[in-house]
Amino acid sequence: MSARRPSTTEYETVVPVGNFRPTKVRIAFGIALAALSGAGILLSRDVSQVEHTARRVFGAQAVGKRLNDLLRLCDSVGAFRGYAPDAVQLHRDSVESIQAAVRDVRQGIAENPDQQKRIESLEGVIDQAIALQQWRQEVAAEEGAAAADAAYHEGRGDLLYDRMRQLMSDMKSTEESLLRRKKEALDLRTRQARNVFCASAVLGFVILLAVYSYLEREIRRRQRSESRLIHLNRLYAFLSRANQAIVRSRTRDESLREICRVAVEHGQFAMAWIGTPESGSGLIRPIAWWGREDGYLQNVRLYFAGRNVPRLAGTVQTTLDVRGVRNSIESESESLMPWRHEALRRGFRSCAVLPIRLQDRPYGILGLYASHPGFFDDETLRLLEEVASGVSFALCTLDQEEQRRIAETEIRRLNLELKGRVLERTSQLGDANGRLATQNEELARANRMKREFLARMSHEFRTPLNSIIGFTDLLAEQAEGPIGEAYAEYVRHVHHGAHHLLALVSDVLDLSRIEAGRIDLRHEAFAPAEAVSEVLAVIGPLAGARKLDLCSDVSPALVVCGDRTRFKQILYNLLSNAVKFTPAGGSVRVTAESDYGEIRFCVSDTGLGIPPEQHAAIFEEFTQAAPAASGVKEGAGLGLTVTKRIVEMHGGRIWLKSAGGEGSRFFFTMPAAHAGEQAPKRLSSSTA
Repeated sequence: MSARRPSTTEYETVVPVGNFRPTKVRIAFGIALAALSGAGILLSRDVSQVEHTARRVFGAQAVGKRLNDLLRLCDSVGAFRGYAPDAVQLHRDSVESIQAAVRDVRQGIAENPDQQKRIESLEGVIDQAIALQQWRQEVAAEEGAAAADAAYHEGRGDLLYDRMRQLMSDMKSTEESLLRRKKEALDLRTRQARNVFCASAVLGFVILLAVYSYLEREIRRRQRSESRLIHLNRLYAFLSRANQAIVRSRTRDESLREICRVAVEHGQFAMAWIGTPESGSGLIRPIAWWGREDGYLQNVRLYFAGRNVPRLAGTVQTTLDVRGVRNSIESESESLMPWRHEALRRGFRSCAVLPIRLQDRPYGILGLYASHPGFFDDETLRLLEEVASGVSFALCTLDQEEQRRIAETEIRRLNLELKGRVLERTSQLGDANGRLATQNEELARANRMKREFLARMSHEFRTPLNSIIGFTDLLAEQAEGPIGEAYAEYVRHVHHGAHHLLALVSDVLDLSRIEAGRIDLRHEAFAPAEAVSEVLAVIGPLAGARKLDLCSDVSPALVVCGDRTRFKQILYNLLSNAVKFTPAGGSVRVTAESDYGEIRFCVSDTGLGIPPEQHAAIFEEFTQAAPAASGVKEGAGLGLTVTKRIVEMHGGRIWLKSAGGEGSRFFFTMPAAHAGEQAPKRLSSSTA
């Protein structure tokens, strides 16, 4: 397979490069600029001071020169040439020159107070000498030269000239001394300026050299970083394209071959291959590759170290759990890499072998070859391990996909089989449904006939029972004459049995009517306290015979809307059961309270109690609560069933709270009458 060289611009990934610190460069340049600026300021100040000192030196030299000129002019003025027209003119010119020289000297020593005092004294002496010389000329013009000389000596002209020379000599000495000091200061300033300039130049050169070295180092590092960036961009491109290949490929061979191709075309590898060990020998066989292979893989003899394989010449054992890196194939020995010459001949300079796992089991290896040594550093290996992890994920996904396809095929087969079975069972179910429909019709007809039979037989039973009860009442009254004690006892037994049988027949009749929907309710507003009192009056003798405490706590203000007779029947059934199942010395109590538009009644006793597992069953037909345990076997188990049906016909609910040996509390609700409905009146009539 051929490989295409990837372009460096095919894939771009932002990777941080270098650690260039522009702040340090700015600080270095700032220090250099500040140092050079300070040196420039110092140098400018020193130059200014040198110029000022030089000007003072030149001024002192000019003052000395003018003093010499002044001395010469004074000598020329003091020279007596008698009286002549040109002598007078020469004297005037000399006087003007002296005055000009004095002004120059005064200007040159303007900053020296001592010299100012001397120049003032000198000016006075010069004025006297000029005046004396002028008078001498005037005397010479009138009396002759001898008289002029006598007048000159009389005016002490020699002393004046000596004084003038002395003052000028002192001033000249002072100026020479000042000139010497100023020259020394000038030399010092010049040396300082030279030193500052040299120090500034050296400091600036050192700083600039340091900045240059830093920038040169940063440029080299940035070049390395840019090279590293290109390298990492290609690796990230390889990682991204490998992930895309993993997602897009549909078969295992296609996915592995695409990963090898992406490694060469986008990861700047010279060759990439994937191998798996043979099940028997442990030899790692290539199953996918790309790049400059040219028969190279035929020379690679890698064995899985986990197999029991003898070490053969020209082979290398490896493990599928640890990566192997060769960053310099040229320096590898023949024993560790027997096919080293084949790798170098194809331009391979470094290589890496990464493990591939499938569901936490070693699956194979990913081999990568680069064209230059030192290619596989830590960061590169980290990225390549992500690729190997992606390959593992791809293999796991493809394996799951293959299992899913197998499972789908099996599911489709099972669905077809199930569909056939469903059709067969549907046909059988249709036949069974037809038979069940016929049986349901027969059962409904039988149930209807049962209800009609019970209703008719209940009426047939009640007629003779009423006669039996009537005749037993007559016999018990002994209106026709006394009867024996034994016969009186027989009459009482017959009377009790007839009443019991009549109650059973009444329950059966009520239940059959309810089931047939032939029972009517007479809705009216009534006070439940009165109805409770009437029922207690009937139950009272039975409770007294059993020595039970029978009481009621129902407020006369409560008003119920319902059938008063059926309400008394509900209470009678509940109270008779409570009295029946309460041992002697116990108590039975009736309470009532308003509850959100309903009246909730409670019939409680201190009897044997009912286990929780029987709470739902006691409301079913022909069911009693643990008759063997209670010892009470009277009744057919229809009282609570009829009571539940009557309560529900009123739109109420009935339930109980009880436990074995803790007594029982039966609750039921009846609708409360609206405000103002106190007097009994017929509200409606309905059938259940």
